[in-house]
Amino acid sequence: SGARGSILENEDLYREFFENASDIIFTYDFSGKLLSINKAVEGITGYTVAEAMEKNMVSVFPPDQMHIAQRTLDVKTAGEVPLNFETEILGKDNNRITLGVSTRPMYRGGKIIGVQGIARDITKRKKTEEALHEANLKLEAWVSELEERTREMTMLNDMGDILRACFTLEEAYN
Repeated sequence: SGARGSILENEDLYREFFENASDIIFTYDFSGKLLSINKAVEGITGYTVAEAMEKNMVSVFPPDQMHIAQRTLDVKTAGEVPLNFETEILGKDNNRITLGVSTRPMYRGGKIIGVQGIARDITKRKKTEEALHEANLKLEAWVSELEERTREMTMLNDMGDILRACFTLEEAYN
């Protein structure tokens, strides 16, 4: 009974970890059918666990991310351990969500039967990185413009000095 108790205790710990994780923890087969998913899917995508379980994985990928969707369902690709990538999916309200995903194959009897993975919502981080990149580009443009204006001011100052040194109009004209 002691060993049985510890097995059940371990199962409870794993179930608790699975359900309470802030990242999406999932498993799926190569038809794109979800086999399991935790409650984090609700906060990140807006889909309930039941709604997510009814969806085919491919259906949440926007058209421009379909190459990644197909790659995740490729048995050969799934055999690469581990596979880490970023992708965008569509939430329930069709908003784009950027995910950092890590997957690895699931084996039963030496045969690959599906994929297990963890997906973290990195939407805010990506937007911050893009905003930072934009700000950096603007800053570089301003610096370049400032350098050009400084060069022009230096040339005008030099020309003013040269003109002040002239005694005749002819000298100034030259």
